[in-house]
Amino acid sequence: MRVLYVSATDRMGGAEASLLTLLRAIDRDSVEPILVCPGKGSESFKGDSLSSCAEELGIEVINLPLIRMRRTMNPVTLAGYMSHCAKMRGEVAEIVRKREIHVVHANSVTAALQSDGGAFICHLRDLSIPTLAARNIASRAATFIATSEAVAEHARTWTGGEVVRIANGVDTDRFAPGVRGQVGRNPYLLMIGNLVPWKRHFMFLESLAEVRSHMPMVKGVIAGTDLFGDHREHVMYLRNLADDLGLHY
Repeated sequence: MRVLYVSATDRMGGAEASLLTLLRAIDRDSVEPILVCPGKGSESFKGDSLSSCAEELGIEVINLPLIRMRRTMNPVTLAGYMSHCAKMRGEVAEIVRKREIHVVHANSVTAALQSDGGAFICHLRDLSIPTLAARNIASRAATFIATSEAVAEHARTWTGGEVVRIANGVDTDRFAPGVRGQVGRNPYLLMIGNLVPWKRHFMFLESLAEVRSHMPMVKGVIAGTDLFGDHREHVMYLRNLADDLGLHY
């Protein structure tokens, strides 16, 4: 089976790391994976990229100028997004035809808006999806994968079809708590996620402050970054909130 995986970004965020874990674990005797993503040089950043990691695994990478989209009500911006997505859907559909792809796996809603052709699967990782995007994908996708039951329940309200819950896989050779080091005897609370407003890190900080008021030995860690540099003010807000709550970072 030949599967085309589509990612709207080459930068390694949570969704991309999850996809890479999947690509590492695929049975290559039964599945031939091909990755479509923006490619090298499309985004200026340090560190590993999804495409370079995939190539190290011996996976073919096809570069297309896919874009990540920010939520906006600006009609000019929306029109530009719609035009570009339509063009990319045609490009992906052409790859599906020429390469005789059996399944297209869009790794996010943004990737799904730019994917088409064959048995098209949309991987849902977020609770909140703009109405226009939801309608577009629901009308075209063959099925949906949700990363949690909460995401699946919300998705069933707009997909009009079956949503399968499949939790993100964990590579236990790469992630083994307590094996490579100890954090000490004091308990830690950990939140992992990009520093974007919809992740609601403020709730973690407020909860941590409440817990520490009863158990001062508890410490907290937020692991994440403003991956694309779009939310610098929000990051500063979180730092100031941590200070105001007596939590040192």
